[in-house]
Amino acid sequence: MKNFFKYMLFFVFIYSYGQSKKGDIQVGFNLGLNAGNIKIIAREEYTDNTNIRIDYNLSLQAAMHLNESWSLKSKIIYDRKGYKGNVIVFGDILFTNGKYNLSYITVPMILEHNFGIEKNFYVGVGPYISLLVTARNNYYDKIALNEFYNDIEGGLYFNIGKKVVSSDKFSFFYELGFSTTLSNTNKGSNFSITSIGENYNNNVMFINVGMLFNSKN
Repeated sequence: MKNFFKYMLFFVFIYSYGQSKKGDIQVGFNLGLNAGNIKIIAREEYTDNTNIRIDYNLSLQAAMHLNESWSLKSKIIYDRKGYKGNVIVFGDILFTNGKYNLSYITVPMILEHNFGIEKNFYVGVGPYISLLVTARNNYYDKIALNEFYNDIEGGLYFNIGKKVVSSDKFSFFYELGFSTTLSNTNKGSNFSITSIGENYNNNVMFINVGMLFNSKN
């Protein structure tokens, strides 16, 4: 929870700093769908038997417009990831089926390029970190699995979207995106897939819709 409040303060700082500079500030929120899966880093002879799991995300965001074409955006996302698996081994615990529910607080820092005649389209990329909240397997009485996952993971965040201006005070947006973990999601030797003690990474595709509130200096 201490880390969560640190990122809340950082989010407020981004907004306050932008308000003190020349340019536009937009704050907003979104609701989205996540399609999560894992990339298994294992031996070549092993076949990935995991499937996509659908869940949701909720976020607050603040964007500082550097100029007409570029902006810097930060989000605080309640990010539900995970996957559907077959035979999975966690230490001495064997799971033969079920959904693996991983929830995180994710904080990306995104550099966005705004383009189009009215600069209403945007594409962005940047790093993110995720703080693990819960890890569970729903097939076996929602057993907690936090001890087998790293508390923090980092990766890259990509998005592309469009803003639909409703008035000079607010606008709507929709976006597609993808995030991929560059660090290990699991704790190495404590985790294995069909007894292969290898690592894996979270991959998530998402679609978001939300609202932005405009503020001009």
